[in-house]
Amino acid sequence: METQENSPSQFRSRNISTHDLLHAISKLKWLILVSAILIGTVSFWYCKTRILSYSSSASFYINDINSVSLTSPNNETKPLDGLLTGENFNRVYQLISSTRTQNYLIRKFGLLKHYHIDSTKEFSYEKAINRLRRNIEIKKSPFNMVTITVSDEYRYLAAEMANEIVSFVDKLNKDILLSALQRKIQIYQGLIKEMQKTNQARIVEMESLLKKMNGVFIDAENKKYNAETLLMLQQKMSGIISDIETANGELIRAQRYHSLALQIIKEKNLPTILMMQYATPYSYSLAPKALGMSIVFVIFCITMFIVFLYWKMRYGNYISLFFKS
Repeated sequence: METQENSPSQFRSRNISTHDLLHAISKLKWLILVSAILIGTVSFWYCKTRILSYSSSASFYINDINSVSLTSPNNETKPLDGLLTGENFNRVYQLISSTRTQNYLIRKFGLLKHYHIDSTKEFSYEKAINRLRRNIEIKKSPFNMVTITVSDEYRYLAAEMANEIVSFVDKLNKDILLSALQRKIQIYQGLIKEMQKTNQARIVEMESLLKKMNGVFIDAENKKYNAETLLMLQQKMSGIISDIETANGELIRAQRYHSLALQIIKEKNLPTILMMQYATPYSYSLAPKALGMSIVFVIFCITMFIVFLYWKMRYGNYISLFFKS
């Protein structure tokens, strides 16, 4: 009964003065100081290595000028055009974010270890690719300009990766173009042989018609027969001559494109990437930003601790009641 009589006063909230609060804080000053140092150190390291990162950008221009040599404004040559397409810019842009480029960067720079990813666990490679994608930003302009920005906790690695991406994509693009040219050369070689074979057959047919026309001229007994036969032979001869002229024009254009493609492969005169700005390491340290963020976080933690201490001193009896019940 005595406990029940004293319970209302026992669980009544206490009035805590500033002096009481400061006195309680002074008792825990070493705990607060050590905790603040520990929290500040950990938060500084985490902000500097996990939240903040260095960024380096490489800018380049995609050159399509060399492909003009295979592009004729004449509409008659358009069916034979296409050794190099006009999509060099789009192809290079897609190669930057391609799986082949990402795999190359992961292998070259050991990004599984660098990103602290356990290679023995499932989906470790996929995690590395996702992390790499988040760290690479690609911007393009309508004037064939592309800027690659790489972010990383190490400033030199960020710059090296940005420049390596440009170098690898340039090589990869040239390999693709060379392969396409070689396939195109094989097509033109077959096309040229077929055209030459067809023209040779037409020449043989024209020689046969000439012999028939000479025979008609010699046979002068039936004038009507001679007139009709000559007209028919002349029409056939005219058609064959027209076909030969057209085929010769196409053959000349095919030979021209074939020789140009061979010259380009020999000289490796392909559309290429022109570097406008190489990526350089970020010149400023991230330590001041990380220090500022860690100080703010430490102040926040100390404030929350003081609020919790005040709340515990004022309403601590209710907490005891809650656990006892």
